Amino acid sequence: MSLLSDCLDKHLKELQAPAPKPKAPVVQVAPYSRTTGPDVVKAVSLYFQEGSSDKVYHIQIVIHMYKFLVNFQYGRRDGTMTEGTKTSYPVIHSEAVKIYQKLLNEKTAKGYKVL
Repeated sequence: MSLLSDCLDKHLKELQAPAPKPKAPVVQVAPYSRTTGPDVVKAVSLYFQEGSSDKVYHIQIVIHMYKFLVNFQYGRRDGTMTEGTKTSYPVIHSEAVKIYQKLLNEKTAKGYKVL
């Protein structure tokens, strides 16, 4: 009887223990796509040419888990692209559009032009 009692006590303590805190969400950058793909909602490709500089910058709003991410890629034309995201977690559409537009405005203010 004491074995059963010990077992029940152990399970009762486990049930009464506080739930573990959830871990921070893992940011997932959607697969690279300049302007197309099933997950791309809105996209723009920009370029900057001055002297020997020839750079491109791509921005996308990508659907992810019923919300949206704002991703970007940049680098020298025909070179290796650096990828990133402006959203550390999926956001609602209106927020994604604001982030997308702000980034687009920043780049065009620096002299980038739409391809």
